[in-house]
Amino acid sequence: MDSNKVNPALESEIERYLKTGDHDQYYRAWPDGGMLLRAQKVSAALRDALIEAVRTRARHAADAGLAPNTDLEALTRAKVCPW
Repeated sequence: MDSNKVNPALESEIERYLKTGDHDQYYRAWPDGGMLLRAQKVSAALRDALIEAVRTRARHAADAGLAPNTDLEALTRAKVCPW
């Protein structure tokens, strides 16, 4: 497969993963190779797509506006502890 050509099935599978967190367990959208090779390719492609999506969103994220000396451990505990 030419690495410069876009495979619509791959793009669709990556988009589905980014929206839902699910992907085809049999990696049918990934061409070439056996199951193990396709699993390695899908893992790398999905990870790269997820990292890029997070980086893109982080560029547009607003600063949380916490005071410089905020105790993040205490803040976290206050938000997630059941008491």
